[in-house]
Amino acid sequence: MKKFTLVLLTLSFGLSSLAQVVRRESAYKKILAKIEKKEPGLQNKTTAVCIKDSDIYSNWKLATNSWSNSTKFIYGYDGNLNKTSSTYYNYFNSGWTTGGRTLSGYDANNNRISELVQSWTSGNIWQDNNRQTYTFDANNNQLTQLYESWNSFNNSWLKGSKYTSTYDSQNNELSSLRQTWNSSTSTWIDAYKYTYTYSGTNMTSDMEQQWNTANNSWLNLSKTTYTYDIFNNIIGMTNYSWDANLNSWENDQKMTLNYSGNNLVSAYIMQWDNSVSNWINASKYTMTYDVNNNQTSQTDQDWNTTLNAWENVYKFSFTYDSQNNQLSQMDQEWDGTNNWINKYYYTFTYDVSHNQLTMIFQQWQNNNWLNSQHTSYYYNCTTVGITETLTKNSSILIYPNPTPSDLYIKTDLEFATARILNISGQEIILSREGNNSVDVSDLASGIYFIQLSDKKGKVLATQKFIKD
Repeated sequence: MKKFTLVLLTLSFGLSSLAQVVRRESAYKKILAKIEKKEPGLQNKTTAVCIKDSDIYSNWKLATNSWSNSTKFIYGYDGNLNKTSSTYYNYFNSGWTTGGRTLSGYDANNNRISELVQSWTSGNIWQDNNRQTYTFDANNNQLTQLYESWNSFNNSWLKGSKYTSTYDSQNNELSSLRQTWNSSTSTWIDAYKYTYTYSGTNMTSDMEQQWNTANNSWLNLSKTTYTYDIFNNIIGMTNYSWDANLNSWENDQKMTLNYSGNNLVSAYIMQWDNSVSNWINASKYTMTYDVNNNQTSQTDQDWNTTLNAWENVYKFSFTYDSQNNQLSQMDQEWDGTNNWINKYYYTFTYDVSHNQLTMIFQQWQNNNWLNSQHTSYYYNCTTVGITETLTKNSSILIYPNPTPSDLYIKTDLEFATARILNISGQEIILSREGNNSVDVSDLASGIYFIQLSDKKGKVLATQKFIKD
C-alpha cells in the first residue's frame, strides 16, 4: 500500500529539500530544491564548470578531541564530464585502504548505458559484484534496465530483474514493467506493472499492479490521481487501494498542497476513515521563506484526535549568506509540552564559485552541540563555451537542482521551446509548446544547461543545472 510522506531530506548532509510525491513505482517522490535567480538585466558570464574530484569523510574522536579520517571517494570523468568512476577508500591503521568502485559507460548521446560495481579483494584484484545495463530509444528515453549479479563460483553473470518502459509521442512514460529472472526455466517472469496517464506533460494518474501467477492475470494494488493549478503545480493527490473483495478502488490517503508564488507553503495529509466514511486529518507541513525565496523553516505536525488539534512533531530551520548559499540547518523535536528540543545541526562553507567545501554535522548532548561528522569536498574547475543569460527584468526558477528526473521551470518569460544542452553546446533534449517541465531522468549524471527561446528562436535565458 502506497503512503504519502512529506519529509525534509538532506542529501549527504547537504542542502535541504522537500519531498513531493510524483512518479515511478511506489515511491513517487521528487525533491523540490528551489533555487530562484533574479537579476536586474541581461547577465552574460563565462561559465566555470566545477566537477567534484573527491570527498573525504571524518568522524569526531572524543579521546583525542579531533577529527579522524573515515572514508574517501575519488571520482573520474570522461571528456564530456560524465562520471565514469567512483572509488571509495576506508581509513585504517593510519592509511587509506581500497574498498570498492563503480564504473559507468555512456553512449554517444551521453546516456549512461552501463554501471559496474566491484570490490577490492585481499588478493589485490577487482572482484565483480553486480552490474546494470540500459538501452534507449532515438529520443533518449530509457527503454530497458537490466540488473545482474556476479556468480563467483562459475564466473558468470546471473540475471536478476529487468524494467521495460514505453512512451507516448511527447516522451511521457506510459508504462514500466518489472520482471524477475527464473533460472530454472530461463525465462522472464512478470512481477509488477506501473501505468501512467497524462494531460499534456502533467501526470494525472498512476497505477501499480502485481502479477498473479496462479491465474496469469494482473492484480490491482494502488492508484494515485493528481490535480494541478494553472501554473502546473501539483495541488492535490489522492491515493486509492484496491479492495479485492469489493472489486473496487477504496479511498486511502489524500494530500493538498498550497503555494505562495513559486513557494510551497503548506501541505495537508488526510486519511480515509471507513468507520465514519470520511476524511480525517493526519499530518500537516508548514514552510516559510525569506525575501529571496530561500526556505527558512519547515514545521511538521500530526493531528491529535483526542484534543482535536494539531500537535508539533519536528522543526527544521535554515540560514543563508548574502549569495543565497545555505549556511546552516537545525533539526528540533517537540517535547510534547511547550518546548522545541535541539537534535541535529549542520553547517556548510563554500568557495567563491559557490561550490560547497565542507559540511559539519553535530548532535545535541548535555546542552551542547557535539561534533559528529565532517565532510570536505574537492573540485576541478574548467571554463566552457556556454554563457548563462537572463533577459532584463525577468526571473527564472529551475528546480530541483540537482535533479534526478524532471526539471521544472517557473518563469515570467513567454518561451516556446526549452532545450537541454551538454557542456559542448550540443542539443540533447528539445521540449516544445512552452512545457513547464522537462524529463531528464535518462541523462547521465553531470552538468547541463537549459535554454529557453521564444517563437522566433530568440534565446531568453540559459541556466546551468546538475543531473544526479
